[in-house]
Amino acid sequence: LTDKIKQREKLNLPKDKFTITIMEGGYGNGRLKTMCEMLTKLDIPITIIAICGKNPELEEYLRTIKTNPNITFIPFGYCPNGVDYIAASDLFLGKSGINVVNECCYFNVPAIITSYTNFIEQFNGEYYIKYIGNAQRIHNVKKIVKAVEMYAKNPSLLDSYVKNCEKAKDNFGSEKAADYLYQLIEEKFSSKYFSL
Repeated sequence: LTDKIKQREKLNLPKDKFTITIMEGGYGNGRLKTMCEMLTKLDIPITIIAICGKNPELEEYLRTIKTNPNITFIPFGYCPNGVDYIAASDLFLGKSGINVVNECCYFNVPAIITSYTNFIEQFNGEYYIKYIGNAQRIHNVKKIVKAVEMYAKNPSLLDSYVKNCEKAKDNFGSEKAADYLYQLIEEKFSSKYFSL
């Protein structure tokens, strides 16, 4: 939690509000617009960071949304430091792109996977849901909003997801990746055909 507070200070975000980051791909398509419209009506103190990517029309529209006074709403277009906002968050909402759910896991941020665009994203999402346990899949926007409200009111409900992120820490890093690749190569080719 201390790291999140420091990260929020660095990014000039409210330190004491439940913070979510939303990303729906490089063009902010999918459910981003609808989620923001609904989340900004909640009557709870939360910070919502919406990253639209290369979709200036959506960013411009989101800047016109009238929010509940309890809510800090920060829409971005292209955001080269999106990972900094993930690190400052309590919860991530978005597609299960190859890197983003992994980044959430690294920073101990539970994820709600809102959509799959293709089978790669589906496999990636299912891996983090079933095997790592730091994510859940909710595609219905009304249910997503209810989940955000529930977690914002009782963040301890996310503790098991955070613990699963922490358990996966040993799976990060170049040495771990190299060891895993070596193991796969060894399994594929016996030592009489291939040696390193």
